Amino acid sequence: MIQKILVLGLLSALMYGCSAEKVPIQIKYSSNQCGINKPMLISIKSASELANLFEPAQKKTLSTKTFKIDIDYQKQMLILFAMGQKPTSGYNILLRDKVARLESEKLYLPINVQQPAEGSIQAQVISSPCQIYVISKIEFMEILVASRSLR
Repeated sequence: MIQKILVLGLLSALMYGCSAEKVPIQIKYSSNQCGINKPMLISIKSASELANLFEPAQKKTLSTKTFKIDIDYQKQMLILFAMGQKPTSGYNILLRDKVARLESEKLYLPINVQQPAEGSIQAQVISSPCQIYVISKIEFMEILVASRSLR
């Protein structure tokens, strides 16, 4: 009886593992001052979409340079994870693996979010941490962060 349970458990684990597709992921941009005020997790499928996203932040800094990341948009896409505006320093985004997971039309990103420890002393500066990742151009319905909050 115990052997049957172990075999069934092993088979279901194998089936679960086989249903998920591994998607290589790489950081293309990372900053604690992105200028994106609201939390955001979106896919970016064109250079113009990327430029439009960062245009308001560039106007605030009076920058005339268009924000761009050189990738082949026919074969690749970008994923933006922004924490939004934070009241102090001490917030950070950490990519903990070089592989994301695609499962049941959901893309799971291997991200840890770091926050300042309660009661810790931080620089009193407004921050807006974000990272932009490049992945192969794939189809999915939803992006989720498979994260752990770190202090």
